[in-house]
Amino acid sequence: MCLMAPAAETLEQIQQAIEADVDNRITDLHVWRLGPRSYGAIISLVTQQPRDPKHYKALLAEFDELQHITIEVNHCEQELCITI
Repeated sequence: MCLMAPAAETLEQIQQAIEADVDNRITDLHVWRLGPRSYGAIISLVTQQPRDPKHYKALLAEFDELQHITIEVNHCEQELCITI
């Protein structure tokens, strides 16, 4: 199994896809190669408007090579969850 990580640009695109939706902020992002054209991802995020993990996976639909995605959604009840 090849464990090479994707390019930094791809990680940024994944982050932008998630964070462009309402107030989502990624707190932890791990992406690794599973095979020649296949990646796995574990994404933790915080939001004041939590949705089902299927929603966040749908935001990543353009990334065909993401084959295995785990999403952890944390509800933020404070006015400001993460300082940008």
